[in-house]
Amino acid sequence: MEDLTVEVLAERFDRLERRLSWWKKLVAAVALTAALLAGMVIALMAKGFPGFGSRILPRFNTSSEGTREVRVKNLVLTDESEKPRASLGVDPLGSVELGLEDESGKPRARFSVDADGSAKLSFLGEDGSETVSLVSDKYMGQELDFSKAGKQLASLSLFENYPTLSFLDEQEDARVELSYNPDADQATGHR
Repeated sequence: MEDLTVEVLAERFDRLERRLSWWKKLVAAVALTAALLAGMVIALMAKGFPGFGSRILPRFNTSSEGTREVRVKNLVLTDESEKPRASLGVDPLGSVELGLEDESGKPRARFSVDADGSAKLSFLGEDGSETVSLVSDKYMGQELDFSKAGKQLASLSLFENYPTLSFLDEQEDARVELSYNPDADQATGHR
């Protein structure tokens, strides 16, 4: 095993920061794709495109400038065999969620934003449990979690500019933790 020198730890944190940057870009791309998808569906529904909006009756509002909008509580996209494949909705507490399902109807991805602005992107396994999740919470910072069979195995978090990498055991207790304090002279590691 490599000696945990400051140089080795700094190199590892540089790699982790690059990977976290990649995940942030992925979240932005997914959010943009979801917004574009929702916009296209709403636009097609508003124009009366065949196959879109034939099962719901959206409410159209026209302002004095002639701008049209469609208002629905929930939007469900189905495939050719009428199986739900995506849903977009707002719950009574003000949280909005986009859910994507595979061909067999199993949830595979979720993107949600709570009323307080906290956002979460989750990728789900065959059993419906989270395998990877990326959370941005205004109180707790950012966190990237890796799980298997519903149990968290690793976590990369950033809270108040302090990155931490944790590896967890089957009971989800931290077994190895590596953290960096930019105000300190060296990184710290715990086993």
